[in-house]
Amino acid sequence: MKRRNRRQKRNLKQGILMGAVLVLALLLGLTIGALLTREKEEQPEETETESLWETVEEEPETETTEETKEAKDYPAPVYQFREEEVTVEVEGLEKEYTLAFVNDIHMISDFEAGPVTEESLPTIQQRYDEMFITNDGKGIPSVELWPEIVKYLNHYDFDGVIFAADLLDYSSTTNVQKLKEGMEELKYPLDKMMYLRSDHDYGGWYGGEAYTDDDGVKAQEDILGGDSMEQVLDFGDFQVVGINRSHKNISAEQHAFIDKQLDNGKPTIMVTHVPFYSEVDESLLDLSMQVRNKIYYWHPQAPNYVPDGETQGLIDRMYHGDANVVEILGAHIHASWDGQVTDSLREHVFGPCYQGQIGIVHVIPKGGKVTVNIHEGEETEEETEETETAETESTESN
Repeated sequence: MKRRNRRQKRNLKQGILMGAVLVLALLLGLTIGALLTREKEEQPEETETESLWETVEEEPETETTEETKEAKDYPAPVYQFREEEVTVEVEGLEKEYTLAFVNDIHMISDFEAGPVTEESLPTIQQRYDEMFITNDGKGIPSVELWPEIVKYLNHYDFDGVIFAADLLDYSSTTNVQKLKEGMEELKYPLDKMMYLRSDHDYGGWYGGEAYTDDDGVKAQEDILGGDSMEQVLDFGDFQVVGINRSHKNISAEQHAFIDKQLDNGKPTIMVTHVPFYSEVDESLLDLSMQVRNKIYYWHPQAPNYVPDGETQGLIDRMYHGDANVVEILGAHIHASWDGQVTDSLREHVFGPCYQGQIGIVHVIPKGGKVTVNIHEGEETEEETEETETAETESTESN
């Protein structure tokens, strides 16, 4: 009996022990299962994290692209420039080109002594207030117009930009700095821009002994790639050849360089700040006398611009020689003129930018028509007014 009781107690202990083992095994299995299930459930979150990280890594590229795009989206100028347009037809041209022409800004930015002398301030102020302002009734001074010109050139797309001298009214450290700041903002490569200089771009007339003409000449060397006497824009089908420092007779070296460009036979647009006389149209003389009260261009009887042998030699070749000159573009008179200088050669003289206008040169195939419109897609003032009126009426009706 006692032996049987001991056996029963031993079996009971073994049963309890086995039960405990089974419970522990069950708990262990449940724990492992829970861990595995949790790991499975967490796996998608890890995948999402990796995906999000990849997106984060790609975002800078997207932002960079956006920034680059925005950098090319140049704002329109606030000032609405008048546009003086001229069309030049070229034989054998395969496409149309549009060039901007900027001349005679006569920028003035000195209002206290230092860069200029105390004695010169009244004269400078008078020129700032009365002479070089827009003629649209707003009287915007030239130094305030310059940033708007830069915006205009950047906002629209030109195949080339020509600066045809007298961007400054005189040279000073202040004026030169203003000019450089604008030039450095232009989007165009150097080989698509031409900057011809003339007397006002160099003249240190108001600087006294502290700033002379020599300083003005030196200052121009740091602007827009330098002050080269060899100025050419080559567009393949035609070329633009500039006459730098055209307020003086050309040197033998400059004449030789221009002749070399004309020797290649390409259709050539000649650009000069000081225009050339006409052999067949006296209206240029009439305009010059009316505006300047003298012959203010290259002419045998001009008080300031009498051609010497080198300059006359260039004129003769352009007018009657073998040069394939299709147009002459000038400035300087501060008034617009378009006419024939010979029976077969035309010259266009642009009015000054300080009045609130910019030149546009359309170079098109011979016999063709102008098809490029830089304002394509823009609303006209009338359309803008109509839109605003419609929006106002809609708001009032609501």
